[in-house]
Amino acid sequence: LDVHVVPHEHSGTAFSWSRMSPGRRRALSWPAALAFPLAAWGVGMALPDRFLQLGGPGVLLFLGVVATALIGGLAPAVAAAVVSGLLTIYFLVAPANTFTVGDGDSVIGTGVLLLVAVATAALVDRAARRIREARRASREAALLALFADGVLQEADLDALLERVDRKSTRLNSSH
Repeated sequence: LDVHVVPHEHSGTAFSWSRMSPGRRRALSWPAALAFPLAAWGVGMALPDRFLQLGGPGVLLFLGVVATALIGGLAPAVAAAVVSGLLTIYFLVAPANTFTVGDGDSVIGTGVLLLVAVATAALVDRAARRIREARRASREAALLALFADGVLQEADLDALLERVDRKSTRLNSSH
C-alpha cells in the first residue's frame, strides 16, 4: 500500500500560529499576555450571571492564560496569569476596585488560581513543544525515506541529492 499526499492550491494558505516563525510568535505572545486576559475578562463581565454561575468571570481568565501558552510558551503565560490575578483582585475581591485584599481566604483563593493557571500553562507549553518536535522528526523521516529509496534504486547521486534538496526546501517552507 502506497499513500501519497497531494496538496491543492489552498493548502497552507490559512492563518496558523504553528507555521509562524518562532521569533514572530514570541513577539506577538507578549501583547497577547495582556490582551487575552483582558478580552476574557470583558466577555465574562458582558455575559449574564446565569451563564457563569460556577466561578464567574474568573474562570474565563484561564482561557487567556492557556491561549497565551499555546502562542508564546510559559513565560508569557505566567505574565497572563499575573494579569489575570490582578484583574481578579481588583474587581472581584472585597473591597472591590482596589488592590487591597480584605481577608486571607481571598489571598489563598487567588494564589491557588494563579498556581493552577501557571501549571496548566506549563503543560500546554510542553505539549506544544512536543508537537513541534514531532513535526520536525516527521520532516527528517520523509527526507531519510527519500534518500534510502534513491539508494536502493541505485539512483544517480547528483540527481538524488537534488531531489532531497528540493524536498527539504518544500518541507521546510510549509512549516
